[in-house]
Amino acid sequence: IEQIINQLKLTKQSKQPSAVMLFVGNSGVGKSESAKQLSKLLGRKLIRLDMSEYRDSSSVQKIIGAAPGYVGYDKPSLLLGQLQTYPKS
Repeated sequence: IEQIINQLKLTKQSKQPSAVMLFVGNSGVGKSESAKQLSKLLGRKLIRLDMSEYRDSSSVQKIIGAAPGYVGYDKPSLLLGQLQTYPKS
């Protein structure tokens, strides 16, 4: 974690996101806790998506939003809504 934080501090001046992280692994190996600690140390909000909720293709609409013409198209997607509220997450 210290190496990740040091690297992120080097790129902090950029207006672009310094990193996008995807933690993959079995249940109970520390993915969520690692992300929480990084978020806390960097002073950023954590956007957490429980991917077990997105097992079928139709549920992906929750993340990216409904296609034009479908119910919910006028509402922001889960991910975009969070990023609009907390752009430096």
